[in-house]
Amino acid sequence: MFPWDKPYSKNWLIGIFGTRKKEQRDAGSIENPSIPFSDFAIWGGKPSLSGVNVTPDVSLKLSAVWRCASILSGIISYLPSKPYEVDGYTRTVAKYHSTYKLFTRRPSPLYTKTIYWERAIMHMLFNGNHYAKINYADGGNGTEINNLDLILPTSVKEIHLIDGKLVYSILGLDQKIYKVKGEEMIHVPNLGTDLFTGKSVITYAREDIGVEISRRDAGAKFWQDGGDPKIVITTSQKLGASQMSQLKEKL
Repeated sequence: MFPWDKPYSKNWLIGIFGTRKKEQRDAGSIENPSIPFSDFAIWGGKPSLSGVNVTPDVSLKLSAVWRCASILSGIISYLPSKPYEVDGYTRTVAKYHSTYKLFTRRPSPLYTKTIYWERAIMHMLFNGNHYAKINYADGGNGTEINNLDLILPTSVKEIHLIDGKLVYSILGLDQKIYKVKGEEMIHVPNLGTDLFTGKSVITYAREDIGVEISRRDAGAKFWQDGGDPKIVITTSQKLGASQMSQLKEKL
């Protein structure tokens, strides 16, 4: 149960982009409740066939990847996001709800709405998942939400399924592991194949990106060497002086 599923004085259904349909997730049945993350050896990278060790940071140094990520995250971050109140068949913007300012202005003291969503989309694209911790007023005893803490996907070490409920193991800034209940987390996975986490776009595009980086670096090295191709020509016959001169002219 997420915080916007909790009962309010009215029939609340909070949809970030105004949708009335709530996502249903089936946790399924798993033998091991601890789900390790292995999205191409987070994030030490994995060598592609071209020999390039492709990581999110390395990929961003390719201008095409940077531009695509910039366009996607930029456009989505500027889309309007508002909580809505649903009363019967009537839907109105919930201007007086605690999440209104979070989704329209500043979800966190560190980020404006635009920057927050931009980071969230970048995390989904390059790490496969967007995570944020929900900080409730009064230590979580009430329904009021103070802010959202954006969490680096690499800080989420494990997702446990305990008694049918999700528990996140998160590495804090003090290098200690903290357990966070699923109802105190926002987790938006990218496309994926397992029950809980999404996959990075870079994971599946690793080979193509590796080839492009290799091609770029080879071209840069060529011009760094003065654009002088290194060529070796062999022949089974001995060339005379005039023949050598003609060959040099043609090259």
